[in-house]
Amino acid sequence: MKVLVSSKEKWQLEQHLEVLNNPYESIAKRRLAKSKFDLIYNRAATRSYVCTQTQSKGKKLAQLNEGEH
Repeated sequence: MKVLVSSKEKWQLEQHLEVLNNPYESIAKRRLAKSKFDLIYNRAATRSYVCTQTQSKGKKLAQLNEGEH
């Protein structure tokens, strides 16, 4: 599934990923970055899922309406 993220979210995810990939950061900072990364990503994934479900329902309704005419 493709996850739709805004430019601000993308920037935030990249920043948290840099902290996660830095072995010289403290464990506490990396854990905090992981939590924030997961929060942002899951919020975007939920929004993307709802958006795709709405679009597929719209397509189904359009197909049903075309069949009636």
